[in-house]
Amino acid sequence: MRDSVIVTAQRTSIWTVVAQPLFVAVLSVMLALMCGLAFGQTAKTTSSASTPHGNFYDACPSGHRVEFQIGSRTLYIDPHWLGLASEIPLRQRFGANCPSQPVKVSKLYFHSSILDAMDMPGGLGRPFFFMVIKDQASLSSTRMTKLGLQDTPPLKQTAQPYAEDVTLFAFRTARPPAQSPRIYRVVYPGAGNEPPSFVEVSCGGDPSQPKAPGPGRTCFTPIGYSYLGTLTVDYKFRQDRLPFVGVESDPPTMREPEGVLAFDGHIRAWLDSLTKKQ
Repeated sequence: MRDSVIVTAQRTSIWTVVAQPLFVAVLSVMLALMCGLAFGQTAKTTSSASTPHGNFYDACPSGHRVEFQIGSRTLYIDPHWLGLASEIPLRQRFGANCPSQPVKVSKLYFHSSILDAMDMPGGLGRPFFFMVIKDQASLSSTRMTKLGLQDTPPLKQTAQPYAEDVTLFAFRTARPPAQSPRIYRVVYPGAGNEPPSFVEVSCGGDPSQPKAPGPGRTCFTPIGYSYLGTLTVDYKFRQDRLPFVGVESDPPTMREPEGVLAFDGHIRAWLDSLTKKQ
């Protein structure tokens, strides 16, 4: 829950300057720094703490899918994937019984075990991962949905998704910042005649060296984004392996922008799979 408190504080700082796009952009980068430090400090204890399984989990065999209704969207989910913030209310509702009827909820928190279910590449999300999906209809209609970066390049009409570094447009400078914060725009082609859409992901902190202490590097969605028409997706994850600047190698090394694109793509593909009854 500490992670949720930190995220709430970060969003509050952004909301206070919604009418000032320049300050919003700068604050979004500051959030990347703070998030990298704060989540890095808690990542070890969070990821190493095992999720206690009680009667509710014992009643639901591993691999069993429960039908969850989040607003108007139905998802088929293995309860063993759920984090404590969702597990505890379900224990209170169902005790030692595995639900046999659709379960209505407004949000679901997930455990890092879903990284394996997603076949997440490159160690992304280790050693820290956080994800929540919410009923979009339950959120304020006046909430921020974009960072409001000014003068960013137009979205490209491409057949495949792509990621681009838009950090310069946050700092309003001709040079990239000497520090490590980065803001990426992950762009998805529109279906049919629809225009492309995009997601903003902010990364900050310094990657930890193997067996060395350090806060690590954390990437996160400053603002949850809409998906599947009725859901809002919000996540944070550690990545300590990919460089955030170009590295010459043969074969070429995957950089952080491509890692962010891969992470978000796997999230979407996994959510798509949950809409089908197994």
